[in-house]
Amino acid sequence: KSNGTVVVSPDILNLDPSEWSDIVAISAGERYFIGLKSNGTLVSYGHDAGDGQRRVDGWENITAIATGWRHTVGLDKDRKVHITGYGSKSQLNQISSDADNWVDIIAVAAGGGSNTNPGKGHTVALRADGKVFAVGDNEYGQCEVSDWEDVIAITAGDWHTVGLCKDGTVLSTRPPEKFSD
Repeated sequence: KSNGTVVVSPDILNLDPSEWSDIVAISAGERYFIGLKSNGTLVSYGHDAGDGQRRVDGWENITAIATGWRHTVGLDKDRKVHITGYGSKSQLNQISSDADNWVDIIAVAAGGGSNTNPGKGHTVALRADGKVFAVGDNEYGQCEVSDWEDVIAITAGDWHTVGLCKDGTVLSTRPPEKFSD
């Protein structure tokens, strides 16, 4: 709500209203959700599956959040990407090995499959200059974004990544075996 409170389904009975106040953004992952407070800290609720996707207590100065299949991504005020959960160690290693490209990030997205069709998760970042970078599972080409330019918005699905260019063009890593026109 505009007053920073969160309205949830009646079957979520254990949500602590004192923790879930002053919320400016929210993102839902697989059976869990993350809230971003106006002070840049995060709160979480739901299933953790032992993968650590809710381990966000120490994150500070966060400006944007995204949740995917069993992983959470945050962007801090210094434009640094944070990842926790399934595959996060591998994704952080990939980001570290390509550190020169993962600077001046202005938006993040998180994707991945489900228990029945796991995409294992991928993380996408939009740099201020309109370039897009992705790490994580690439089984369906969802991380094939290295030639994208002039992008102003990104999102990630189970098996694909989508970008919106400043001229209105939509780019997608759209795997044909998973989609139909």
